[in-house]
Parts: sequence; structure tokens; C-alpha cells
Amino acid sequence: MTETVEVHDDVAAIPDWDHLATDSGAPVFYSSAFLSAYRKSELLPADAFAYLVLRDADQSARAALPVTLLPQMDPAGLLTVYEPSIAAAPRGLISHNWHCYDTWLPARGGPGDLDAIRAVLTAFRQLAADFAAPWYGLVNVDATGPLAAALTALGAHGVPIDQRYVLDLPPGFAAADHLATLPRHQRDALRMHQRRAERAGAVARVLEPGSAEPDRLGRLERMIEAEHSVPCQFAPGGFQNFRQQLGQAARIIEVSVGGRAVGLGFCLIDGVRLHLWTCGADRAAGDFSPFHVLFYEALEYAARLGLARFECGRRNGDFKRRYGLRPVPLLAYVAPTRKPLGALVPGITAA
Repeated sequence: MTETVEVHDDVAAIPDWDHLATDSGAPVFYSSAFLSAYRKSELLPADAFAYLVLRDADQSARAALPVTLLPQMDPAGLLTVYEPSIAAAPRGLISHNWHCYDTWLPARGGPGDLDAIRAVLTAFRQLAADFAAPWYGLVNVDATGPLAAALTALGAHGVPIDQRYVLDLPPGFAAADHLATLPRHQRDALRMHQRRAERAGAVARVLEPGSAEPDRLGRLERMIEAEHSVPCQFAPGGFQNFRQQLGQAARIIEVSVGGRAVGLGFCLIDGVRLHLWTCGADRAAGDFSPFHVLFYEALEYAARLGLARFECGRRNGDFKRRYGLRPVPLLAYVAPTRKPLGALVPGITAA
């Protein structure tokens, strides 16, 4: 028996999925808990979910890829700026989902296993054809990472669509020590907001799972809706179901004044990273920025957990650079379903 690519519609039905994801070092977005919770909570409307697994002749899992069939492939217009026809034929099959900002193709042999990557991408393209999706591709691939290098070796071409922001945390890292390395005016700005928050009676804390979370998650949704203009940023009501299913992999960080939440951060945790995945702040909270306080508390929390990396998502890049995070450029590898990913999308030039 030769190697085969299985296509599943339920990640919970794949007993060795988590073993492969963990061994490859993939982030929390690739855990079966996250994938199941994301699907069931419908945070972004989707027509279908599928989970591809490449198996060797002995049936051991060699590589895997979660994909999502979206009725609107490019809700934020990140791809359409390169290829306007994506807006006219919006249905598409993408790697993982738009809420995952670090796309991997977990493989037992690592990202250098070009044969495994090629086999999974071939099945990915065939699945897009089976779904009658005009477009397919990988989005949010780290331009500096091994998957991008492997795709280049296979002849694929990526285009820049975004950036995410990270801070590597060495052993013994302390948030206060990091702050001390920043330019004085940046330190003073953050400390000013901390002092103002203290005068206002603000309290920052990490909530234990189940601590009146439905009310806080509902408020976080309203904050995000007020802050972001991107359609379908998160489907209404999805957070509560999502949080319940994630269990210990999720935490809420709260900044409150007089018992009222004025800043909320939804964090995801794996064995290596703390992701400040999404957050919201009440701009009418007073004369301090809840986001400054929330950011510092999340950084301290990552240090207390002894994690190696603080991930702070996309957007708001000016703030994140000021406080020492480095940008990671993200690429998309997208093509019409009739063509392999190695072919450039019409109108797109290689990055």
C-alpha cells in the first residue's frame, strides 16, 4: 500500500491528529480542541470544514492540514487588492481560517519534507475542485519561516498580505526588565497609563475559567464590534461557546474599574506561547488607556508561565513596535483551483 491522503469532516475522528500537531511544534491553532471549538462556535461563517491527513504505507500520520470552505474567501479584502476577480467569485477553500495568523503544515519529517507537502497540496487542490470552489490556497504563512522556504522550493510564490507581532521571551524574562530596554519616552508613556489606572482604582487580573465569563465575553464582543470595521470579525454570540469548549487552553485577562470591565483580552496558551489573540477596550474608561494596562498584564502573565514567546496578533502595529515587538510578514499562496499553487494568480507578482 502506498501513501494516501485522507479527508475527514471531523477532527475529533482522527486519533493521532494531536500527536502530529504537538510533535511538529505547531501552535494552539492546530490542536483538536481549538479546531473543534472553532467549528462548533461558528466564529466566522463557513460552508464546510475539512482535515487532510497524509498517511504512509504503515498508516502512520505523516502530514496534516485543516482547511475551511468560505462563502466569502476574502472578507477583509487582503487578496482582492492583487486579484479583483476574487471579489466577483468569492467562494474559496483556504488553509486553516482567517483567525489563525500563523499557518503551518504540520509534518512528521518537518517542513523540509517536500514530498509530503506536495502530496497534501495536491489533495488540497482536488478538494477545492470537489467543492466547486473557484479559488484555494494558503494564507497567513510566515514569510521568514520554513513553510515559506519549502513552498518556494516547490515553485510556489507568495504575496504579502499582513503582519503579526511577536516577542521572544528568554529564560528568566521579566516584563519590567523588558520595559527598561525601551526608549525612555515609551517607558514613561506606559507608566503614565499605569499610574492613571491606579488612581482610577483599576484592577488587572487573569480570570480563572468560569469566573462569570459569559458576561465578560459578551462585553468583549461588543468592544470588538465597536473597534473593528471588518465584516464578520467574529460572529455574534460565538465567543461563549468557543470559550467553553477550549477549556484550559484559553484565559481572559480583565482590566476593571469599580467592578466594570473596561479592558478584556482573550488569550490562547500552548506549551510555548501565549497569544493575546483578541482584545477590546472601552475608550471612555477615563484618562488612561485600558489597552496599555492589558498589554502589560498579558506580557507579565506570559513571563509567569515561563513561556518562550508572546504573540500579539495582527494590526495596531505602531503600538506593538513601540513596545518592542517585532513584525513577522505574512504571505498568501492563492491560485485558481484549475492551477497548482506554483502558478501565480493573474495580476499577482511574487513577493
